[in-house]
Amino acid sequence: MTLGNLTFVDNKTLISIIKNIKNIKLGFKLNIFLVLVFLIVTLSIGTLLSKILYEHDKHMISEKASLLIETINSVRNYTNTQVTPEFLSRLETESLFL
Repeated sequence: MTLGNLTFVDNKTLISIIKNIKNIKLGFKLNIFLVLVFLIVTLSIGTLLSKILYEHDKHMISEKASLLIETINSVRNYTNTQVTPEFLSRLETESLFL
């Protein structure tokens, strides 16, 4: 019986499906079960590893960003303490900068 896009199974069809499942050999049932377990475990491990790698990558990016900021601050400090005074003294004594 159908109602629009929905299909309903009557009791006779459902009983025949159950009988057909009972007639399937045990080895085939076991194979289907093992394939389902394999798929579920594979998807679970994939999801878990994806989350672990995401967190690891986030941590590595944070570390590299901190190192880059520290390097930039060191260069800025060196420029302010070593290079700027040198240029200021040259600017006072020389008329042409370069």
